[in-house]
Amino acid sequence: MIASFHLVHYSRPKLRQSQFPGADGLCFWRPFSTGPDFTALKPNFTRVTLAKPEFRRWGFFGIWQEEAALNHFLEASPVAREWQKRGAEAWHVWLQPIRVGGSWQGIKLLEGLDPVEAPNAPVAVLTRADVRLSKVPVFWLWATCRAVTDIRETPGFVAGVAMAERPFVEVATFTIWQSYGDVTNFAYSRPAPRNRRAK
Repeated sequence: MIASFHLVHYSRPKLRQSQFPGADGLCFWRPFSTGPDFTALKPNFTRVTLAKPEFRRWGFFGIWQEEAALNHFLEASPVAREWQKRGAEAWHVWLQPIRVGGSWQGIKLLEGLDPVEAPNAPVAVLTRADVRLSKVPVFWLWATCRAVTDIRETPGFVAGVAMAERPFVEVATFTIWQSYGDVTNFAYSRPAPRNRRAK
């Protein structure tokens, strides 16, 4: 089992993705609209900056039965041909899953995955959240700016991008770190938010 992430910058804005036709060996597929690059944000970035979509760039995440299926998809699929035809540039990452947690709209991705020892190499992390409508104001008015600021200031952070399946309520990030240890340090060593209690 292998996963992949694709970041495609189109030559023209694309407001939505066409229905995906499927591919041999594909187990799971999701497109994402994208927001800003975390490394390109100015120090005084705003909530509006984080929420503003970049319609020229889309992200895609897939899970494949084997690497050969992913390679064939990139070489011969209609989707890959569209990326080559309409895309100004594209960036593809082959991912060996190390850890997985939670579910994706009730789907247990990579269920039964045996834990893999973290490599002494850069790692990528995809996070996703379903935001309740009642929590949308708090999430976007407070939590997002704090989280992105923390990511940018954490040692070992390399690059990242904000994404969404559905604007404001189904949100995600894709980040790259120098090591798995840097990821765990960020996830478990952050100070608790001031004047707030976890519920």
